[in-house]
This record gives sequence, structure tokens and C-alpha cells, in this order.
Amino acid sequence: VLIKKMSNKNRYLSDITKKLEKKFYAAAEETELREKRIYDLILYLAGREVRSIQNTAEHLSELDILTSFAKQSDFYNWCEPEFTSDCKLEIIGARHPVIENKKLGSFIPNDITLNSKNKIFIITGANMGGKSTYMRQIAIITLLAHIGSHVPADCVIMGEFDKILTRIGASDDLANSCSTFMLEMKEISYILEKATDKSLVLIDEIGRGTGYHEGQALAASILDEFTRKNSYVLFSTHFSELPSVFSSQSQIKNIYPKVFYLEKKLIFLYKFEKGSAKNNFAIEVAEMAGLPDNII
Repeated sequence: VLIKKMSNKNRYLSDITKKLEKKFYAAAEETELREKRIYDLILYLAGREVRSIQNTAEHLSELDILTSFAKQSDFYNWCEPEFTSDCKLEIIGARHPVIENKKLGSFIPNDITLNSKNKIFIITGANMGGKSTYMRQIAIITLLAHIGSHVPADCVIMGEFDKILTRIGASDDLANSCSTFMLEMKEISYILEKATDKSLVLIDEIGRGTGYHEGQALAASILDEFTRKNSYVLFSTHFSELPSVFSSQSQIKNIYPKVFYLEKKLIFLYKFEKGSAKNNFAIEVAEMAGLPDNII
């Protein structure tokens, strides 16, 4: 027996343990070599079939998507959209799939008709009245139809749009020195550059982050530019003067969500009608949000 002194202990070796040690090391090396040979073989065999594997994966992913579309369509009673050569958008009974799912069937559907004679809708009305939901469900239906899905509506007839452009929400990008208003202006600048006469444009409030008159002037001028670009536009705004500014332009229509104020309580019908809103009900919504009575 050999004794090998370590830093803090003694190690006892014998001929048998030395042979076992060599055998274990050899086995570990052989295992690693075999694993590498097997791995290389798998790579070689897979390489010979790479095109077939890619095609199979592509077909499986397509089948997965179509199965998901079919399941959604059947469960939520979606309809098959009809495409036409004319670039238009006619939707009866449009619904927002996410909100409808959360409300368990109580969602109020709405209609829309955009065509060569009615290309722009100015949407006015109360906060919480459903303007943003209305706009987003139109965009979702248009997108779903263009990727081959049934859509959450009763009937849809549309042409092919080249893009959907949106300016929605209020956020900033301070890391890049962009205030909320600057980011809003950058987004609308990009939209004005990219929009064509076959684009669907959604503008959910513009000109809010500055003085009222400057913001209103910007909103009016931006909307006027969209009339020249001949895009299909849903333009939501709290600038109640805009409908009268564009009253002489036949391609611009006005709609608003119906709201009643009864016994000091707002009743939202979530149903859109022709015309423009007379009241935004901002104070009433603020009261609903819980602002103290002395502020109200």
C-alpha cells in the first residue's frame, strides 16, 4: 500500500485502486467520445432531412394557427369575412373579442361603413362611452380578416388594406428626451408619412399635451391632411368644435356613443349614432372615479 500525503490528509493507494482509477477515467473519456459520435450522427441525419423537417414544422404551425382560428370562431360565433376588389370596410355587429369574453355575452355590438364616399369618421363623446373600444375592435377585425381568420361580427365585407396605423394612448420616452406630447407628435408624423389611400388609420386623441387652442389647431390641421391623403380614418377627439369645422366636407361623417344623464347618474349605452356629442361629461366621470365632493 502506498501513502500519498495531501495538504491536510493522507491518501492510501494500492495497485487495485490505481487500476480502478485508470479504468474510470478511461470510461469517462470513452463515454464523452461516444456521445460526440452519436451527436454528430444525429446532426448528419438531420442535415439530410432539414428541408423536410422545416416543411413539416411549417405545416404544423399553419395547422396550429388554423385550428386556433376555427376553435375561436366556433366558440364565440365569429363570421367569415368577405373580401372585395373595392377598398372599403362594412361591418355589421362588430365586437371586441377580449372585452366580450370578459363581459360574458353582455357586449354591445356596433356597425361601421367606410367607403370612397365616407372615408373619415370624427368620433366625439363622453369619457368611458366606448370610443376607444369601438376603434380598436374595428382594427382587430380588419387584422384578423387579413390573416385568414373569422372575425367577431355578424357580417363583414372589406377590401384589402395595405396597413393599419394607430396613435393610441398617452406615454412618454424620457430616456430619449421625448415628453408625452413630443412622442405623440412623432407618432403622428410617422403615420402621416406612411399613410396611403388604402390605409386604415386610428387616431385616439391628438393635441392633448399642450394648450387647448394649439392642440385644437393641430388636430384640425392633421385631420385636414388626412382628407388630402384620402386615407380611411377613425378620428376620436374631445375637441367638440372639429365636427363643425369640417361640416362642409362630405367624406367626413360624425358619430358619437349614446349617453344618458339621469338622476345624477351616467348611463352608458355603448351604442354609436350619427352626429356629434354635445357634452363630454368630464365632471360626472370624475365624480364616478371618486373625486371628493368639494372638488366636484
